[in-house]
Amino acid sequence: MVDDNLMAPPAIEVLPSVVAAVKGKVPIFVDSGFRTSTDVVKALCLGASGVLLGRPALWALSCGGADGLFTMLDHLQKDIVSDMRSLGATSLNDLDRTFLYAPDRERMEKEVATCLQKRGTY
Repeated sequence: MVDDNLMAPPAIEVLPSVVAAVKGKVPIFVDSGFRTSTDVVKALCLGASGVLLGRPALWALSCGGADGLFTMLDHLQKDIVSDMRSLGATSLNDLDRTFLYAPDRERMEKEVATCLQKRGTY
């Protein structure tokens, strides 16, 4: 019997564990839920060797054919370069976890709950 309440965690959340487990023995290509240049950069910072973008490519193809796909890939490449410049990275090899900010989720949830209680909406 399958428990319908169980859900797989997002790929981006388990990526660091996968990277740690394979210890550089195999390249890691990640897919599922990656849509934007910042998604790609985050995955690369977390250790992915590459990021697969199925839906954006299919959307581009369906809307504009081969030219639409070329345009999407061109824009994605330019956006990744822009994102890297914002981080101060000059190469994909520069990207690592030090570029990421990991918020304290527990603290944030408490602050949101406190704020909502003060407003009387919680």
